[in-house]
Amino acid sequence: VESNVDPYLILPQALLYTANIPYTGVTSSPSLGMEFLNRWMGYWTPASGSQTSVEEMTYNLTSHFGPNLFDNTYRNNFNYKYLIEKAHARGETFYEAIGMIMMSSNYANLVDLYNDIPYREALQQGRKIDPAYDDAMFVYEDVIGRIDEAIDLIKSASINKNQLISTADIMFGGDAGKWVRFANTLKLRLLIHQANRPERQQYIQEQITKIVTEGSGFLQSGETADVNPGYVQESGKTNLYYNLYGFTFNGAATTN
Repeated sequence: VESNVDPYLILPQALLYTANIPYTGVTSSPSLGMEFLNRWMGYWTPASGSQTSVEEMTYNLTSHFGPNLFDNTYRNNFNYKYLIEKAHARGETFYEAIGMIMMSSNYANLVDLYNDIPYREALQQGRKIDPAYDDAMFVYEDVIGRIDEAIDLIKSASINKNQLISTADIMFGGDAGKWVRFANTLKLRLLIHQANRPERQQYIQEQITKIVTEGSGFLQSGETADVNPGYVQESGKTNLYYNLYGFTFNGAATTN
């Protein structure tokens, strides 16, 4: 029953979905994740005997190119919207803040890829089937404001009121300090993206001052925003893709 779905059940699946978005559809071109970007930037190259889509190779993109990346990010943001609503209703503000940060990160990624995107009228569950596209700069500024709100929620949250947060949070294990540093790091990334625009310098400096004043800093060496849904270095419990193409559970390199 939907009314009985708790935030601790929503968060791990939402985070795992986020981690999988860049790789969605890697075996079903042209329904791509971010693999086409890896090829365009020279990180990957097609294997011998394989062929990518004509659109990708000619840069002659249409509205049918790589829909999974766009669609799945919005699906994931609906997960976070649901998490935010459920957590807010229960007073579990740490969960609420995580949802706000991750939704903001997703929207920022969409702006980086598509420029203007549906934002204020998005995620209306059928009430708005043709949402208006908002200006990319507006989206950037608004998500930065949402991240600030989330930081305040985390810093005032009572961890004990957020049921099973240490296990449901498969990214930082319920570590409030890491989430705040991640939020500041995300803000910094968005500011760097605007650094070469003279008209944005005052805004950037104001936001940098906010980060410094907040005082938590950024993710440090060894603090990585990665997602582990339960993989361990034991037989049958490692990541299947890594085990097939990287290393076995005992550290031996595979031959694939």
